[in-house]
Amino acid sequence: SRRDAEERQEELEEEFSSVPYFISYETPYYKLRLGNFRSRLDAFETLLELKEAGFDGFIVPDKIEFPVLPYKSKQ
Repeated sequence: SRRDAEERQEELEEEFSSVPYFISYETPYYKLRLGNFRSRLDAFETLLELKEAGFDGFIVPDKIEFPVLPYKSKQ
């Protein structure tokens, strides 16, 4: 249910507050997605951290909102 997804999101935010979360609905399931990862390796590193913290998950390819990269000026 949506409530379950929101409760799980609250639990995860305590451990992973810097990562964006997205709740979506695809009949009949609410899905909680974590992160906008630029590469599968970045996603995999976070997945390992999730599992170490006692959560479960898997990597799902999707279109993302690319995070802004820090700008380095040439000086």
